[in-house]
Amino acid sequence: MQAAIITDQKQTAKAIDLICHEAGVVRNSRIFEDLNLGLIFMINNQPDIVFLDLDLFEAVDANVIKLLQHHFQESQLVVIADSQQYALAACCSGAISYLLKPIQSEEVEKALLKAVKRCRKEVFIRTFGHFDVYIENELVHFRNLKAKELLAILVDSRGTVSMETAVNILWETRIYDEKVKQLYRKAVSYLNNLFKAYDVTFFVANRGSCHIKTNEITCDFYQFLEGSEQAVADYHGQYMFQYAWAEETHAQIEKRVRSWEMLKKIRKRQLNETGEV
Repeated sequence: MQAAIITDQKQTAKAIDLICHEAGVVRNSRIFEDLNLGLIFMINNQPDIVFLDLDLFEAVDANVIKLLQHHFQESQLVVIADSQQYALAACCSGAISYLLKPIQSEEVEKALLKAVKRCRKEVFIRTFGHFDVYIENELVHFRNLKAKELLAILVDSRGTVSMETAVNILWETRIYDEKVKQLYRKAVSYLNNLFKAYDVTFFVANRGSCHIKTNEITCDFYQFLEGSEQAVADYHGQYMFQYAWAEETHAQIEKRVRSWEMLKKIRKRQLNETGEV
């Protein structure tokens, strides 16, 4: 997310900026002490979230906030105020949250969470059949096929995978040396840049490993494991069929399907015996 902080109080600005970055949801931010410069930045960049100090206006009323929301519909507006009265009025007029001075970190985090929920793009990962990724219903094309397969490994593992584990799967015939590690790093870098361009944050690279934030994606496999009837109906006997290593999970899915079908038959037989419809 991109953030703009518009206030002439330096300590307030620094505090909000620090909390935004520590929360891990803001990738870049700009601070403006001048209201006009801040508004110009909003016009040209439409940041995801804007922290706006109401004290910068000569007079504050509902029309000010409505006007801002009308012109900057892509930005989530969080107002900063001395008075709860003005702050609540701003929220009624379109601001998603408010911060009262002095700034409390918990309140900034709550505002960020609201903004993330509103701004987060929909990521759908399909595993039944061919492995594919969709962001806002748009198919993502991978020029680096090993990077795509690395993502598939992460989805299959439902979390974190070490560099060594990923290398052993992706380049199983190669010696685990610096050259093959560099190939892994290239794949990780590709995913980082690709998803940064889409402005999604579910992929995370760490030193010696990488992982996905499963709570930020929708995946048919995960829905299947949760017992979703729609996901079960969408399964037609195939799971990431382009990857041989996925056969182990495929076998587990098949076993679960057989168990569910057996339970259905038992339940149906019991209903017939008791005469229930």
